[in-house]
Amino acid sequence: MVYSTTNLNDTLAETKTTLNIKFRKPKSETQCVNEIKEIKQMANEPTWDIDQRLNFLLRQDNLQISDEKHKEWYIASLFPHI
Repeated sequence: MVYSTTNLNDTLAETKTTLNIKFRKPKSETQCVNEIKEIKQMANEPTWDIDQRLNFLLRQDNLQISDEKHKEWYIASLFPHI
């Protein structure tokens, strides 16, 4: 059987991607919290966009946090100078 170089490279890339997904270590809760805490409002960015970014990370990382902690992180993201 003859393999072309492009087919072989495509197969290797697919295999690498599959293995990375399968064996990827989940982020620790501390890493997730630090990533969420780093969200800051950019100049002229609507509040809605910040809320969407924060909620996306919370859903992506499946963090179960209290409403108080969520409010604290949300307010901190709105006022980056604090």
